[in-house]
Amino acid sequence: MKHGTMERTNRKDKSERMSYKIPKDPMILYSYINMMLRDRGESLADLCAEIDADMDEIVDALAAAGFAYDETVNQFR
Repeated sequence: MKHGTMERTNRKDKSERMSYKIPKDPMILYSYINMMLRDRGESLADLCAEIDADMDEIVDALAAAGFAYDETVNQFR
């Protein structure tokens, strides 16, 4: 594992696992997650399942930085 990232894998296709690096820095995490939500059009729960990330860990990290998930616009604000 590289400094500053948490490696995650994609559960969707176990034969061809894609590696996702979830940023630890809250501002970069905020930007990264909102970009993924925007580009993929998935809910936060679906996105987390796809990239094998702990949704509570992401929500807690972003809440500590002052952000909350808004389901109506599918992004953190």
